[in-house]
Amino acid sequence: MKPPLLDKRTRDDVLQQALTLAGRDAPPGWAGYVPDWTAPADPGDPAHRLLESFARLAELLIERLNQVPQTNFLSFLEFAGVERFPGAPAEVPVTFAVSKRAPLGGIVPAGTQVATTQTKNVDARVFETRRDFFASRATLESIVAVHPTANRFVMVPPPPPQVTGESLGAAPPIRVLTDTEAAARDVSHILYLASEELFGRKDSADITLTIDFTGGVFPSSILWQRFDKAADDWVTLREWSLSSSGPNQVRVTFPGLRDVAKTKVDGVEDFWLAARFNGTSEALATVPVVSSITGGVTPTTLSASLDAAFYNAAPIDTTKPFSPFGQRPAYGDALYLGGATAFSPANTSVTLTFTIRPYDTTVLANQFRWAPSMSVRTGAKWQILLANGTWADLATFEHRFDITPVTGSTTGEVTVTRFAVSATDGTFIGATNTDSTVQVALTLPTDVGLRELNHIGHAPDHAHQDAEQFRVSGSPRFRQRVSSVHVPESAADRWQCGIRLIARPLLQIRSSARA
Repeated sequence: MKPPLLDKRTRDDVLQQALTLAGRDAPPGWAGYVPDWTAPADPGDPAHRLLESFARLAELLIERLNQVPQTNFLSFLEFAGVERFPGAPAEVPVTFAVSKRAPLGGIVPAGTQVATTQTKNVDARVFETRRDFFASRATLESIVAVHPTANRFVMVPPPPPQVTGESLGAAPPIRVLTDTEAAARDVSHILYLASEELFGRKDSADITLTIDFTGGVFPSSILWQRFDKAADDWVTLREWSLSSSGPNQVRVTFPGLRDVAKTKVDGVEDFWLAARFNGTSEALATVPVVSSITGGVTPTTLSASLDAAFYNAAPIDTTKPFSPFGQRPAYGDALYLGGATAFSPANTSVTLTFTIRPYDTTVLANQFRWAPSMSVRTGAKWQILLANGTWADLATFEHRFDITPVTGSTTGEVTVTRFAVSATDGTFIGATNTDSTVQVALTLPTDVGLRELNHIGHAPDHAHQDAEQFRVSGSPRFRQRVSSVHVPESAADRWQCGIRLIARPLLQIRSSARA
């Protein structure tokens, strides 16, 4: 309750009233008490100054007069038995500006005094801090209030940098310890995993994650997601399976995983998979602690064509029939096969399929006319170029001709019997007189090289990325024709590679006495 004012005049009111009585702005028909005053409107006039002093003294008397009702009111309350509370120190929010010379901030000790601005009419009010605190240059960007039991959270707007009593009072209240707040949202529980080797593959492969954990039960209510470039959003993987491989180990398998696009998670750009928990808050309480996660790749079997083929340095079109060692083979001639996908370092094995047109036995018999009894062995050694620039043996194949003179022949006729000594005819000679399909299965080492051959290689950045090739060298006497080449391989990969497959003929002739 505020007591009434007995006199509401201010110093300016008293001054204006005195000037009017003296004669300035006097009502019509009255000249005022000082009609001969020639400069009542001049503030520098001595008489004007005298009236200002009078107005100030009158203001002091009015202030004392207006305190009389307050004094009477307090006396009445004391008479009625109402006691006043003891005095208490005032509190006010204060913002401390940190100096640029202290970028990390500093300690403000207890008892540090700050004061309000002193004016002509109001004295400065001095305040002091009650305890030590650290003044930082950091500002609040956001505030999150979490309600753990309800698995919900609220985003609280941060206070303004300059806090005043008016700004604090104008801020809308937000209940932070309840899940019934209108702005409350569910907490997302997402595990992000990144791996370019596992999730960034261009080929389709089965990816297996082995997860070791302690305590709890590994949840099955999980949505596995990949980032889709076309949709510019996370999409749910439909095909995946969860299996237990031990008391504290599970395996998550993604069959034929592909098309995982790069995206940024917490500022890190990579190929990511997201495991989003989709269960209840009760099930969340039993989620175990993950101790380790390892990944593995099981390539799917795909087919790939060759990128390049050469007879020595001459290019070969493998879509048409060709002679792998030229029209007139010589010792050391080589067939080079290059395939960025087929011979990728990520592959563990490769199977090359050739359709060959073998030597006709009658033609061979004419070539060996008048030859003594002998056996001709031809060996083919397949090699691959390693990362250190050396060639490593992959497999060796042999083929044998037995030449037997025809008894009593006066024209030097012989019979030719052919044998494929190796289980697979990797010599291109053939075991029959008809066209046949030959498959050469090779196990690739882990250190396959990235090399260049005859200026053939694939690389971004306008640099030659070496190709791995297979080379096959031919016999000086025989010529084979390969009608087509098809290379089914175990896994494709992003690397541009090739392999050199070398087969050097090991010609062994064993003669016997002619009958």
